[in-house]
Amino acid sequence: MKDGKKYILVADDDREIREIVSLLLSSEGYAVLTAEDGIQATRLASGEIDLYLLDVNMPGQSGILAASQIRKQFETPIVFLTAYSSESDKVMGFSVGADDYIVKPFSNAELLMRVRAILRRSAVYSVPQTQNNQIPISDLILDLDSQSVLRGGETISLT
Repeated sequence: MKDGKKYILVADDDREIREIVSLLLSSEGYAVLTAEDGIQATRLASGEIDLYLLDVNMPGQSGILAASQIRKQFETPIVFLTAYSSESDKVMGFSVGADDYIVKPFSNAELLMRVRAILRRSAVYSVPQTQNNQIPISDLILDLDSQSVLRGGETISLT
């Protein structure tokens, strides 16, 4: 999260949809990057992105293939925005790691609510890990190297 903003990558081959979604998300305070196809989305993928919104049917590389490649490197949430509405299409989307699947045409309000919900859940479930392989949770520290739990600098005995 740079500059206190959440970064969302929108990949769709339809320029108008990219612009509308970008304007909608920008007006809500999100930083938006855009890609014209799956190849560009995969190239722009990074640890700085907080959410990927991908169309399924894009030239060059489909959103399904892009999501599969992104998922190999990052645990970042992925949402498909697509005209494909059959159950098999949704199964394919979720099987490559999608967190949600929104069928076009979609309501702007619904898109925003789903984006907020996914980003809220991802923030809760993502565990900050420090450089020394320790995970802080409330007043506890889980030390993955020593497989111990610390509170106030003292080791808590676990069975």
